[in-house]
Amino acid sequence: TFNDQSVFKNYIEKKEKKSRLLNIDGDQVLEVKEVDGAAFIINKEKFKGKVMDDKFFMYFESTDMCFNTLRNNEKIYVIMNIKFDHMGLQSSEIKYRFEIIKNRNWHYCWSKFYYYKKNFNFILALSKITPNIIRSVTTMTKSLIKKDHVSYEYSKAELSGIRSSLLNKKSYYRPKIS
Repeated sequence: TFNDQSVFKNYIEKKEKKSRLLNIDGDQVLEVKEVDGAAFIINKEKFKGKVMDDKFFMYFESTDMCFNTLRNNEKIYVIMNIKFDHMGLQSSEIKYRFEIIKNRNWHYCWSKFYYYKKNFNFILALSKITPNIIRSVTTMTKSLIKKDHVSYEYSKAELSGIRSSLLNKKSYYRPKIS
């Protein structure tokens, strides 16, 4: 688990049944619905074919893997007393932050729509991405009025990712870093 879970937990507990904390060889183990892709160990023999869908880039790939794991009646566990830090944007130089955040926004929205369309249907995917569309358009409009170029570009990247996913385009966007 993340050392600091105040912002984000790296797992989602099962809602359909009460999660029990097990003690296995001195480790506290919790069965969960999903783990974040920042750090995990898998038994590849349990998977038929590929573990992850190569179409994803950065976001929803571990969500998709966990969804398929549960669909195949396998279990996912978190060892609660193993802690780690996820550094986020800290692995890159600050001068690249603008492009990296645009990249993140583009891929998050592309992947969100793709995940729901792939695993459920187009209508559900559209309903899940609609709040992102509304927020992006609203932010772009406010940014134009305020002449806030940075916020405008971040929101424009979100809409571009959504549009590409809606049009069945591949996840192609990469940051423009020189």
